[in-house]
Amino acid sequence: MNTELPNFSLDPDETALYIGREARSGLKLLPGVERLVKHLHRHHIPMAVATGAGRENYAYGVANFPDFFATYISHAVCAYDDPEVERRKPAPDCYLVAARRFATPPADMSAVVVFEDSITGLKGALACGGQAVFVSSWAAMFTEETRPLRERAALVIDNLEQFKPEDFGLPPYEQEED
Repeated sequence: MNTELPNFSLDPDETALYIGREARSGLKLLPGVERLVKHLHRHHIPMAVATGAGRENYAYGVANFPDFFATYISHAVCAYDDPEVERRKPAPDCYLVAARRFATPPADMSAVVVFEDSITGLKGALACGGQAVFVSSWAAMFTEETRPLRERAALVIDNLEQFKPEDFGLPPYEQEED
């Protein structure tokens, strides 16, 4: 079993943000993140980050990727200190606030694909009504108590290289992106 911490994810509060500030200088995007984000951006699919972290911790987590986040991510909701987020994860509030802040908010959360890498986040993603994709190679995260969450997730994958956008009604990758 792989027990190595993931380097970074689109929801950094459960992974990279608990690593010391000095250690963050070597952070990398997880496999498949860059390809997927650039693909969705090319097809004008809006993206946001909904993290349980505070704004300061989020800023440290993404500091190595300023152009990436500034270019491709519409906005970030940091549940820990965002005044519009009444309850933190596992409540759905941060996802609902993130959805409301899009230039054109989704009419229905079931059209939103939510990528999560923690059990707490997965609970919130399911509670908001989005299509929850659990991305983690930590199979041990699922216990008898949390196994039903895995079954309710729209998809459980080890990394974003395994994600097929067309399975969620999104444009498929073009051949040159493969």
